[in-house]
Amino acid sequence: QTPAPSCAALRRLNVRALSPVTLLSFQTPHMRIAVRTPLRPMQVKVVKMATWNRITPGCVDNQNIIKYTGKSVDQCKALCISHGTGIECLGFEYYENHGGAGTQYQPGDCQLNSGTNTGGCPGDVHNLDFYVRLPPSPPPPPSPPPPSLPPSMPP
Repeated sequence: QTPAPSCAALRRLNVRALSPVTLLSFQTPHMRIAVRTPLRPMQVKVVKMATWNRITPGCVDNQNIIKYTGKSVDQCKALCISHGTGIECLGFEYYENHGGAGTQYQPGDCQLNSGTNTGGCPGDVHNLDFYVRLPPSPPPPPSPPPPSLPPSMPP
């Protein structure tokens, strides 16, 4: 279980109250943290957020997992992150009209991929951009503990 962040660390971040059950939630570019307590000891949930690079035009040959239609880029990102059939999704091809002759892909098409090598695949011909999933950055080091006060001197 992840230890609760220090008060000083929370003050440096954008913290907001959500509801009586969720005491606070904040997000950095690489993680989302929600602190919840329904009269139990405080629990902290850290969800690492994926970072993406867009290669335009771009595509990957022979690494297709599954094709979805009628999706937004954000929906494709979520589908790639949640894909769990034993083949890891490392990125996805997404339709983008580059004026190419290819007709296999249409607006809203999202093709999950298990590879990231875009060399030799003509994304401009297929009208595709490739979004590669980058590993999340490691979280920042924990804040140092607050200084301890010297013991009281007897009178």
